[in-house]
Amino acid sequence: MSTSPQLDLLPVQTPGQVPAASVGGGMGAQGGAGRKHTHRVLTGTAPKNSQKIFPNPRAVEALRGDPLLTAAPWLVWADSVAFEFTEIEYLEALEQTRLAKGIEETEFYAQVCREDLYFLAKYVLCDKSANENKLLWRYHKPAADLASDPRYPRQMWLEPRGWLKSTLKTEAKIIQRIIRNPDTAIFLWSEIERLSSDWLEKIKGHFLGNARFRQLFPAFCPPLGAHEFGNKTEFTVPNRKVNRLEPTLRAVSPGMELKGNHPDENFFDDLIGKESSKNRDRIRVAEQAFRDSFAMLPDKERGPTQVIGTRWNFGDVHQVIADELALENGGDFLCCITDCELPDGSPSVPELDNAASLASAKRTLEGSYYAVMRQQPIADDEGVAPEDIGDHEDTVEDLRRCNLYILCDSALAVTQRSDFSAVGVVAATPDGFLDVVEYTRGRVDPHEFMETVWGYWGRYKALGLPILGIGLQQAVLDRVLAFFINQRAKADHEFLPWHPVRIAGIAKVARMRRLIPLAKNGKLRLRKDAMPELRDELVRLPEPKPHDDLCDMLSEFADVVKWPDQTARRAVAPAAARPLTGLPLTAAGMYEAMKAERMARVNHNNRHPALRRPTDIIGLAA
Repeated sequence: MSTSPQLDLLPVQTPGQVPAASVGGGMGAQGGAGRKHTHRVLTGTAPKNSQKIFPNPRAVEALRGDPLLTAAPWLVWADSVAFEFTEIEYLEALEQTRLAKGIEETEFYAQVCREDLYFLAKYVLCDKSANENKLLWRYHKPAADLASDPRYPRQMWLEPRGWLKSTLKTEAKIIQRIIRNPDTAIFLWSEIERLSSDWLEKIKGHFLGNARFRQLFPAFCPPLGAHEFGNKTEFTVPNRKVNRLEPTLRAVSPGMELKGNHPDENFFDDLIGKESSKNRDRIRVAEQAFRDSFAMLPDKERGPTQVIGTRWNFGDVHQVIADELALENGGDFLCCITDCELPDGSPSVPELDNAASLASAKRTLEGSYYAVMRQQPIADDEGVAPEDIGDHEDTVEDLRRCNLYILCDSALAVTQRSDFSAVGVVAATPDGFLDVVEYTRGRVDPHEFMETVWGYWGRYKALGLPILGIGLQQAVLDRVLAFFINQRAKADHEFLPWHPVRIAGIAKVARMRRLIPLAKNGKLRLRKDAMPELRDELVRLPEPKPHDDLCDMLSEFADVVKWPDQTARRAVAPAAARPLTGLPLTAAGMYEAMKAERMARVNHNNRHPALRRPTDIIGLAA
């Protein structure tokens, strides 16, 4: 047996044994390379993408070992010359190509602007003082090439404030769409009409007063000296040939009447803001406007849609896209999310934000820093912040002074979008903390679920750490599973300390709210540097969508857990376990087994009335 006291070495492994790799989305007790993995029974199923993501081999090779990939993993999807040439080399190659082909300068670079979003944004769409945008070749060039990749017509970009995401992917990309096709019609959405109108005015300014742009695209611009071009909410380029209801660009917002309008493309920039993200009605209106926008497009299934903004709330439209509509989850949105920090806290792109500027942003933005700079939503005011969740590194010796419990939440449907089953072990410490020791989560069948519960029970007994209680919700399915686990326990002369958790008439959200004061008072702790799924659910309280299985499981602590100074007698640990395979898990088998168990217990109690005690089978009265 290993002599290490660390609990994360469970199960005990012999020297030279290689632990199995953790399956994504399942193992919460472990994290980090080189750590041995705890016992795992539950298995997950990964959804199949409806559309494939294409990694670029050149990007994979060029970025090998680059820490930026941890903050911006989408870089490997970009097919970009930035992985082969420097910016100077690229510009020289363009000019050499022009000279070799004998193409006139204006004609050549106008075509470059139609094809290269980065070139258009940096070298043509300058400000009023003709200053070039401060775009970074190694970061913004791949981003521009990916943003204009026709393989991904629907995209969401979440990047730190000040990194020119709207300048490149709203302002420049809309203009590129127009110069490619003067007959196009685009809707630009923002939280309120004033914000979308402000962007429209900025875009319109290039058609009115940008000398470089007007030189390259005179047919798209109004006459020199014109002070007006359309109005505050829309404009149409003068060289449009098709007569249609929709203007070239229209500024719109949720709640506007848009019947009969059919744009070719929708751009959403800051559809939800910091203040509106605190209002559930505003969140719902924005999400519904976003969903309704697809019906306006000529191609409702694949029509181009781009979303840019800040993910303020776990329920806002940006989180809905990340959770439900992303390519990774079987949707059709390419989600490109960039963190300004690396895991060690250092800047991910020092040229855009160095350590000093990030420190200043933290002081200035305070709690908003996580949303604005790190793309981490902020919980509701009543919710749990990341800093509320403590860390622990309990050893086996530490746990001997604690009360240990198993908590369960079963969900045995195994479709790709069904809930997970969750089984976890928690420790109530003498100083009043609730430590989550380990958990397992996955989409499972009944045998796997029961093996997980029995496996935790037996492994802690082997360490001399008996479980004092097993929480199980009083749903019919859970009671049936408890019955079959008890069948095996009785055969081994065991008593499993089931504790019924009554859920009838109590909304799940209300149950999970019990965790909020526990965390806000600093009494909830998770394994250090591990349990990412549970951390993610906790900061989404009180409604941790799309999955709340771990929070639902953990909320049972209020019914089950007692701290050491209140504990009752200790439980008897199980004998050697027998496999659960072969049990009659049919409806008829369950009914007959439960009826026989009830009759046996009634007969026993009639013969020995003095020995009557509550049944150890959930929901079966003696």
